[in-house]
Amino acid sequence: MAKYPHALVSGLITRRRELGLTQKEVGRRINVSQGTVAQWESGRNLPPVDRLESYAGAVGMRLVLVTVEGAS
Repeated sequence: MAKYPHALVSGLITRRRELGLTQKEVGRRINVSQGTVAQWESGRNLPPVDRLESYAGAVGMRLVLVTVEGAS
């Protein structure tokens, strides 16, 4: 399983904090527990891409994934 870039997760955390949202509030918005959000933010567990997109939406961001042909 690939690891998400630290800058991506860091950006989501920064935005959550700028909005004054707790992990619990973000979790409520996307139907996961606070513990799950904490694991994602710490890198202990990686969310599926659809949940990552939901997290981004919950903090007013949009996640755009770009694939590069031939990349390994």
